[in-house]
Amino acid sequence: MALQPPVGMPDEANRVKHPDGFSIIVPPQWDHSFGYTMGDLGYSSIIAFPHKAEGRSGEFSVVKLSQAPTESELRDNRFDAQTFDGQKVWVARTTRRDGKEHIINYDMQRGSNWYKITIRRPTSELIEGKPWDDYVRSLRAETTAIKPAAK
Repeated sequence: MALQPPVGMPDEANRVKHPDGFSIIVPPQWDHSFGYTMGDLGYSSIIAFPHKAEGRSGEFSVVKLSQAPTESELRDNRFDAQTFDGQKVWVARTTRRDGKEHIINYDMQRGSNWYKITIRRPTSELIEGKPWDDYVRSLRAETTAIKPAAK
C-alpha cells in the first residue's frame, strides 16, 4: 500500500527550523533530520520522510546551496524557468529509470541564497499541484543564520 501525500494546508506547528537560517513545514506524521557538508560545494539541508515508512517511502527536502547555479547549468540539467507565487523558480521533473519514483526539483533564490526543494514519491502518488505546492511555499529564508548554542 502506497503512503498518501499530506492532506490539507501545512500546519505551522510542524515548521522545522534549520540552525543555518531557513525553515520549512514538514507534513504531519513525518520525521526529519538536518544535513551539513563542508568545502566548496557545502550545503545545509532539512530532509523529511514518513514516520514508520515501509519500503520505498520517498522524501521531502530543502537544501541551502553554497553556490548559485548558473542559468546554463540549470538548462543543461533540464530545468525549466517558471513563475511560482510571482517569483522565478527553476523546475525539473523526472522519473527514476526503474519507473518507481517521481522526482520534482525546485531551484529558487530567496534573499541572497539559493535553495533546492525536492519531492521524491512513489509513482503511485500524485505530486503535482496541491497539497505539495503548499509545502513548497512554506520555505522561509531568514536574513541571518541562527547561531548554534555553545557547548
